[in-house]
Amino acid sequence: MKDPRLQPLLDPVYVTQPTLPKLLDYEQLLVRIWESKRLTNTGELHAELEHKLSEYLHPDHVALMCNGTTALLIALRLFDIPAGSEIITTPFTFPATISAIAWSGFRPVFCDIDKHTLNLNPDLLRDLITPRTKAILPVHVFGRPCTGVAAIAVSHDLKVIYDAAHAFGVSQNGRAAAHLGDVSILSFHATKLFSCIEGGAIVTHTEHLRQKAVQLRNFGFRSEDVVSFPGINGKMSEVHAAYGLLNLDMLNDEIAARRWHSAAYRTGLHNIPGITIMQPEGTETQAQHYAYMPILVDADHYGISRDALHKRLQTMNVFTRKYFQVSPEFLRFYESYGSADLPVAHDVSKRILCLPLYRTLKDRTVASICEMISAIHDEAMCSV
Repeated sequence: MKDPRLQPLLDPVYVTQPTLPKLLDYEQLLVRIWESKRLTNTGELHAELEHKLSEYLHPDHVALMCNGTTALLIALRLFDIPAGSEIITTPFTFPATISAIAWSGFRPVFCDIDKHTLNLNPDLLRDLITPRTKAILPVHVFGRPCTGVAAIAVSHDLKVIYDAAHAFGVSQNGRAAAHLGDVSILSFHATKLFSCIEGGAIVTHTEHLRQKAVQLRNFGFRSEDVVSFPGINGKMSEVHAAYGLLNLDMLNDEIAARRWHSAAYRTGLHNIPGITIMQPEGTETQAQHYAYMPILVDADHYGISRDALHKRLQTMNVFTRKYFQVSPEFLRFYESYGSADLPVAHDVSKRILCLPLYRTLKDRTVASICEMISAIHDEAMCSV
């Protein structure tokens, strides 16, 4: 008799789903744009969103960008790093992090990750630093702040450029995670906790550095007639800024709902052998945003592999994501690639799985997913 816990869901459930503002509210902001006849080039709504984000990330300075990848490309240009320099980063990240380094004319050097935090392992940094190393580019994986880098960077006169695409809404000791390092970038893609549909930002500690980012996003223009240096078009449109303003108003409710669902997952998966929950709970010193629900699957104890669980859940209308995968084919583009030097990243990338998590996810759906994962384990153990 088939286990009732393995009954497929009637409707597909995907790993994430955006919480949309009310269409009427969005239309009202679009009316303002139509009346102003200013669609882009840092209009009124763009300025309003930048100001509100600066307040949210206080006391930092924010420069909006058209997307997170462009933000990263511009951030890499802020410190006049010589072409051909080495930048140490993590292999356990979205490809955009590594591609931005290569596109900027630098050489990525990969540092293995910590098995508990999944972030770049700071204990391995010193052995990777050479005279050609000019910066460290850590990633706050799944929103967990990547710390332990600052002292090493200072002692070797290196810049720290954080990919904080996962860390909007995360704070440490009362300060936004985006405050860490010399500069941070954020992504406001539709899949993110806070979204502008497409968008991003650079967060700096000084207005001087912010102004340089502003010039770089506008082709290098310092004034109407003066171009200070080569730049690109990285500006956010008014239409995207309008969406961001509405989305920012929903942020606290979004985080609260995700916190609730994360707690339900934590309870439902707690006693399943071979399943490790990687999303940390919030503490007095560190506020989480609960944007992701990553688990690690240990096939020896769970009964089947991560890939097999991923496929099995798909047959029941639950679409998880193997996020991140450290692809040898991708990393071989870079001279610094060496599989023997990245054992933790390769191991984790074969076992990581992100479960569905978003504001409008139903409590019953979370419970059903937990029951499915438990039932699949029980079934696998019975067949051994």
